[in-house]
Amino acid sequence: RLDDCFRLLAGGSRAALPHHQTLRAAMDWSHDLLGKRERVLFRRLAVFAGGWSLEAAGRLCPGDELPQSDLLDALAHLVDRSLVLAERAGGVARYRFLNTVRQYAHERLEEAGEAAEAADRHLEYYLQLAEEVEPDLTGPRFAEGIARLETEHENLRAALSHCAASGECGEQGLRLCVALLRFWDAHGPLSEGREALASALSRAGEDTPAVLLATAWTAAGTLAYRQTDLEAAKVHLEASLALRDRLGGSVEIAEALRWLGNVRHMLGDRDAALSSLEEGLALSRRLGDDRGIANALSSLGALHWRENDLRGARPFLEESLDLRRRIGEPRTLAQALANLGILAYTEEDLDTARTLLREALENLLRIGAKQDFPQVLTHLGTVAALSGKARLGTVLSAAADVHFTAHGVGEEPGAMSYRDRAWVRLEGKLTPEEFEAAW
Repeated sequence: RLDDCFRLLAGGSRAALPHHQTLRAAMDWSHDLLGKRERVLFRRLAVFAGGWSLEAAGRLCPGDELPQSDLLDALAHLVDRSLVLAERAGGVARYRFLNTVRQYAHERLEEAGEAAEAADRHLEYYLQLAEEVEPDLTGPRFAEGIARLETEHENLRAALSHCAASGECGEQGLRLCVALLRFWDAHGPLSEGREALASALSRAGEDTPAVLLATAWTAAGTLAYRQTDLEAAKVHLEASLALRDRLGGSVEIAEALRWLGNVRHMLGDRDAALSSLEEGLALSRRLGDDRGIANALSSLGALHWRENDLRGARPFLEESLDLRRRIGEPRTLAQALANLGILAYTEEDLDTARTLLREALENLLRIGAKQDFPQVLTHLGTVAALSGKARLGTVLSAAADVHFTAHGVGEEPGAMSYRDRAWVRLEGKLTPEEFEAAW
């Protein structure tokens, strides 16, 4: 019942002063002591979820009854009265309400008739922020971009919720989902991204730009693939490619072709998978899109690896690694290192595999790409098992299992088959009690 704490916490002592008898009375009393400008700021700050920066407050709260020049003094007054908490995160000041205080402030915002307008401005601000950060998630500033979005995660959720509830900002909702794709893919939760995209796509109108719609369908397919929901991924990606006649040759088409190729191969349609991947690679080369080229090469290498064609896989994976080092995107560089590490242990070169996979994991830990941890941990566990290190292999596999569960990531079937073969070598090397303790 914490969503209505004022009704819940109404059992104060009748012998106490009136403003101490109930939580609402205490809040009313504190609010009535504020000056006019502090009351205006107090209620307008309720639009934020999980905290805000001074810059955000300065963009969203001034207006009638609260000039921009009075904002800082009014905010300092609310902090002095303990109605707002001031904290430092990464050397930057941030502010927040206790949840109870925010509920009360939001009631005041609704009473003033300002809630809808405030939510619209909040959505506009955080959409702009997400689209500003999105390019950082495909370059060397990946870690900074993820950290910035993680700090504002509750506000981004609130903006998406407003889109879903209002029903009047379909295009903005799609744009926000598209901007957050790589955040969800690297940081999670994947299920949150899938639900938000499904909601936004269901509200898309006939006038939605084709590029935006295609990109959103590709994003939905990407997240479904990451959870190994392959049939759903196929439907979403085919919906994206159905718009290709309206797009011409574009990065969006190449991206959809690559993901569809991955999905088709997982579903056992090898020829269709190879056709999609080669078409996507050719399109990326025509467009001069190095990132798209690297991604397509990686997928082609993985296709050959899953088929035990190690000689065929290597040139694709090595070219992809070279491109990714040049681009300088740490997350995809880690993925390229991991791919070559997988290839190395498949060839029984365990020392090289261990070195490459450790470097991949260190990169992922440094940038906080949580969704990629479990795959690399699984492969490190396989290397340990192949090396005869039964306890270490068990510990790493258990760690991977925890991450798969926590982040809702699906394990790639190709990785599972190699892991299972490696575990055959460990049969009888641990007693059931030793295995349980290690796990």
